[in-house]
Amino acid sequence: MANLLITTDCQRKCEYCFAQENRGSGEFISWDNFMEAVSFISTGPRAFNILGGEPTLHPDFDKMLAYLLEKDFMIQVFTNGMIDDKKLNDITSVLNKIALREGQLSFGVNINSEEYRTKEEDRLQKRFLDNMGHLAYLAFTIHEDTSLIFLKETAEKYYLDPTIRLGLAMPLCGNKNLNKYLPVSSYRPVAKRIIELAENSEGITLMFDCGFPLCMFNMDELGKLVKNEENKFSFVCGVPLDIYPDLTVTNCYPLSRMHKNVIYNFASIMDAYKFFEEGFDSPEGIYGSRCTTCQFFKKSCQGGCKGFAEPGEADEPDTMEHRVGA
Repeated sequence: MANLLITTDCQRKCEYCFAQENRGSGEFISWDNFMEAVSFISTGPRAFNILGGEPTLHPDFDKMLAYLLEKDFMIQVFTNGMIDDKKLNDITSVLNKIALREGQLSFGVNINSEEYRTKEEDRLQKRFLDNMGHLAYLAFTIHEDTSLIFLKETAEKYYLDPTIRLGLAMPLCGNKNLNKYLPVSSYRPVAKRIIELAENSEGITLMFDCGFPLCMFNMDELGKLVKNEENKFSFVCGVPLDIYPDLTVTNCYPLSRMHKNVIYNFASIMDAYKFFEEGFDSPEGIYGSRCTTCQFFKKSCQGGCKGFAEPGEADEPDTMEHRVGA
């Protein structure tokens, strides 16, 4: 699904955010550009994600949401849930006027572990989760080795959609000093945290963002993930397409410095997908030659996030324990 960034602004200052350069710029998509972007997206499947920054900061967010739902788009909104009273009332008013189809709208709420949340962030997020209930699910960006059990506890407490979306904090290709990202050396310990969550989250679906390498997990751990048939995980570096407020389009944030274009240069969104897919075909994965000799490389796994794909700069594992089946 394409990502439409309706603003680059955000209230939070998460260390792991790879959009640090744009935060605070105050850039908002105009209504005309919004309509142009929606028309472009409509040349493919009528489904996409609304992102920021923090998308609910856009002054016309509720109007945009109403328009998309009335036009029968399938929408996911990725938000931090830090929504003030007026905006929450505006969103609630939109939802009260529309009979949603099953799965037509969901809010992926990115939360931080408790030690990284301010009191105001915690208060606003809890209120948003309490109001949205089954329309919301939790998303968490893993940037260090830490317990993930609180995600299951939070989902159950607020009667959320029983899905937890996990992502790994990735570097921005071309400037790896910009944000805090999960080093490859931490992938194995983090894999064990994910398995711990999976084993203690009956009835909850785990979903992986792109960029997870298969060899984070050994065969026994993969078996535990597969045990829940509802889990949705794959080991690809995808082509999501990020469309910015000025209608610039890139492959994704981690690769945004490598290649940019504008939507007007493509006859359809499928042409844009093809352009970026061909332009970012990495010859090796995050483990370099160890990926290219792996039996799963480019079959079941694409070798991790291409944000690491600068020659000589990817972290190398110290041992072969990262190999599947070790």
